[in-house]
Amino acid sequence: MTPHDEFYVGYEPTLPPLMARRVRAAVIGAATALLGVALLLTAMQRPLAGSSFDYGQHRKWSGQLVRTPAPAVLVPSPNGHVRYWLVGRGKHGADEVLRGIHDGWIEVVGALVSREDWRMIEAASVSPAPAPDGAASLVVEPDQPGRTLTVRGEIVDSKCFLGVMNPGERTVHRDCAIRCLNGGVPPMLAWRDRDGRAGLAVLVDARGRLLHEQVHHAVGRKVDVSGRLFQVNGQPVFQLASIAGVVP
Repeated sequence: MTPHDEFYVGYEPTLPPLMARRVRAAVIGAATALLGVALLLTAMQRPLAGSSFDYGQHRKWSGQLVRTPAPAVLVPSPNGHVRYWLVGRGKHGADEVLRGIHDGWIEVVGALVSREDWRMIEAASVSPAPAPDGAASLVVEPDQPGRTLTVRGEIVDSKCFLGVMNPGERTVHRDCAIRCLNGGVPPMLAWRDRDGRAGLAVLVDARGRLLHEQVHHAVGRKVDVSGRLFQVNGQPVFQLASIAGVVP
């Protein structure tokens, strides 16, 4: 040790000047590096969808009930109608809440689920309602023949995907999605086209029946699917022909 070497004893209140500068620089450097890593990891995260669930905030809607391919209420609007898909509470579809309800006009009390331009109601109750004076049927006939296409997308449970959970998609949500499909929540195919526009359609088989356990193996994963896209009762429908493969 030379006369110019610094020595620090742990019980001293301050560090020697040169040692203090070195420690200060090391702490600032480490903090800056950690902040940079945190910002980088944040920037790499996929943003959450712009979805919402008005849990516990019940409202009323009146419109025409359609059951095919999935339960929905068509609510009159200046431009025709707005479609609200229907589900029950928890991991359940709308079968129980619609038990004993005949086709026609209904009043739905429940909580709104929304994502972008799509709407769903978690129905607490459904009751018959009188049709407005002069109201015409809002049922839209199938758009035949539709169009055949192959897209890369994801098979989701519609309730969580539309806003009850966020994220309500991808591998992190896979187990929940399978339980929802088992409970009768309508399965849907979500995708984006080459222009980045989002698509969402009820997923059915060749006979027009909702697919549930038949697609468990592909839920929550990116898949290449082929089929026919058309409309039934104002609802976009994807009639699945094949799942070409699960994308790693």
